[in-house]
Amino acid sequence: MSELPNVTIQVLPFTPLKKPPHTGQFLLLDPGSVDLSTVVVDHPSHTEYLGDRHSIATYRRTFNQLVDLALPPVDAGQSPLALSPTRDSWGLIRHLLYLLQT
Repeated sequence: MSELPNVTIQVLPFTPLKKPPHTGQFLLLDPGSVDLSTVVVDHPSHTEYLGDRHSIATYRRTFNQLVDLALPPVDAGQSPLALSPTRDSWGLIRHLLYLLQT
């Protein structure tokens, strides 16, 4: 998936340097037109669809803050088995896969 031009894979570590801005899950649908953008927020009893400009801007800021807290993106050109000298998303994914296999 990381090889697709419109896909970026990043992992938010269990111990980020700063507290994440949002604790719930949300989906920001941004098809390139502000008028069609939608935020989908799942709650235990219902799903909420937000399409107003204020909500879109608020969740876009939240998403950008999460991107800044996450580990660097997966490099599609790097093999997932290659060792990386830096802490990155591939490294965490490899570590978790190793733990699941043992």
